[in-house]
Amino acid sequence: MKTRTILILLGLAGIAGCAAPRKAVIPPQPEPRGTDSRALGHFIDAKRFKLAGQIEEAVESLRAAIAIDSTSATLYNSLARNLISLNRIAEADEAARRAVRLKPQVPAHRWLLYDTLVKGQRDTLLATAQLEAITRLNPSDFRAYARLLQVYTTRRQRQDVLRILDRAASVPTPNIRFNLLIADGYHRLNLPLRAAAIYRRILHRDPEQVQIWNRLGDLSLAGGDTLGAASIYRAGLAHFEHRLNKTTLTLWKKLIAIYDRGDHLEALISETPLDTLFIDRFSVHLPRSIPEPGEGTDLDTLRFRHTEALLNRLIRELPERHDLLGRKASLLLDMDRPEEARRSFLLATSLDADPRYRLGVAHTYLNQRDWDPAIGILNELFGETPADSRLYSRIVFDLGRAYVVSNRIAQARQVYRQAVNARPEELRFRLSVGRTYLAEKDWEAAIPELESVLSRLEDDAKLLEDVLYDLGHGYERAGRFDSAVAVFQRLLARAPDNHQALNYLGYMFAEKGVRLGEAENFIERALKGDPQNGAYLDSMGWVYFQQQRYGEAMRFLKLALKAEESRLNKIEMEFRTAGQFENLSIILDHVGDAARALGNIDEAFEHWRRAADLDPDNDSIRRKLQSFRPNNASGP
Repeated sequence: MKTRTILILLGLAGIAGCAAPRKAVIPPQPEPRGTDSRALGHFIDAKRFKLAGQIEEAVESLRAAIAIDSTSATLYNSLARNLISLNRIAEADEAARRAVRLKPQVPAHRWLLYDTLVKGQRDTLLATAQLEAITRLNPSDFRAYARLLQVYTTRRQRQDVLRILDRAASVPTPNIRFNLLIADGYHRLNLPLRAAAIYRRILHRDPEQVQIWNRLGDLSLAGGDTLGAASIYRAGLAHFEHRLNKTTLTLWKKLIAIYDRGDHLEALISETPLDTLFIDRFSVHLPRSIPEPGEGTDLDTLRFRHTEALLNRLIRELPERHDLLGRKASLLLDMDRPEEARRSFLLATSLDADPRYRLGVAHTYLNQRDWDPAIGILNELFGETPADSRLYSRIVFDLGRAYVVSNRIAQARQVYRQAVNARPEELRFRLSVGRTYLAEKDWEAAIPELESVLSRLEDDAKLLEDVLYDLGHGYERAGRFDSAVAVFQRLLARAPDNHQALNYLGYMFAEKGVRLGEAENFIERALKGDPQNGAYLDSMGWVYFQQQRYGEAMRFLKLALKAEESRLNKIEMEFRTAGQFENLSIILDHVGDAARALGNIDEAFEHWRRAADLDPDNDSIRRKLQSFRPNNASGP
């Protein structure tokens, strides 16, 4: 074979070899050079056989090549790899040893020998020696250090683990995984200073590694240096410009936990010079760590107080910042301190005529149910705020609700109609017009308004659900039972877990005494969404009553009565609404009916009497009181 042809074939074999999947841990090796042409021919044949999946033939070709030239480490390396593919580990081990003896300075041969020793499960000392040699021959070979650390750690040879870590630490490499291996190893050996040095090396090269900021801070925290840890977390956040997102969330959480301690927070706001940028961002993010503001848990209260302390310190440092006063006012309002909030909003207004601060003042009055001054401010804002302002919708809805809760429904409707004229594309304004008629129980006026919204809806799924619910309510109260059922079924087809709609439709069937099996199913599903809802419990009790399962009915109705009375007792007397009293009256009426069905006339009479006190215009209850007297009544 001519030399030119051999070189071409050799090149093609090399290219094809690169494309084939690699089964061993060994990188592809260069073909033998300067060897006998006959041996080279057999080597090329072996390559071709291997590519065709004919491993036995490849082995035979390599053995033929070695018979001609027994000095080529590359031939032994290739033979060993093919034998490993055939799982003939003992033969592969012998070939790998020959390759190492011929070229001990080549790490690839030692990797191959290591592989055969591990697979053969013998001579672990020699296998470890190969890894040690590889780290000397190629100091940046990450895999070798990792395997050595695993071996020595398993053997509990601490000094050898430390020796390998120190050797690896001396290798200058940008490989983050390599450095993490070293740092984590030092950490496991309880050598935090060495681990910290490696973490800092990583951050010096790549400060975007947020997990390294976390680990470095955690080291200080584990060592008892809490404020040192806070300093590290803060340095990490400064690199990310104090943003709050998925990347930085863990850093913020750890800092918040540290500053939950009052003495640590005091140290923060006493720093000189004051880190105003960090404190500013911290005062924004801290309240967001409270899932439900106003619930009154100890941690919620603590974090509200700490946020107030941060804002107070910033206001002293930056008295010209009106936005800080506005944020403090909003915080105080969330803390149910409306008078203090009002003073802060007014101070902010004195520095800047931002309408948001005047809106905040109105909210403080709404919080205290002081309707007239709230409505006065909101009316002014409504008159001067352009319809394309971002505040416009909020002002409209706040003013409309203030009129509704103060029982000035016509004025609320006028506000919503003006808003409809100003922004006809905003369908929620039109929905609110319809709701004012619902509030007045003018069902026939409400229905066309709601139908007009429904006809215009396209992609707003949440608004569609709201409109369908209100329209179904209007149909039902107007006596259009079938239309109401159709609307609620349409709503549940879109939102099968809407527990309010499930309860409403189930109760409609129960009231009519029809489709009681479906009613029971609907209300069971509603109770899964809100198990302690008094209205839902009452609905289930009423289904059982209609099915003449009076014992079960009484159990659910008593639960409903307890839940509704408990809910009402949590509301101060002046804040209770007529609708809440009406709900309680209905439940009491149902309990009375169940008691009568069970023959407990005295109990029935007492519940009807309480129901009548809450709803004196209810003719049905009044007739029951006139018709039934204790010890003188029949069953149902």
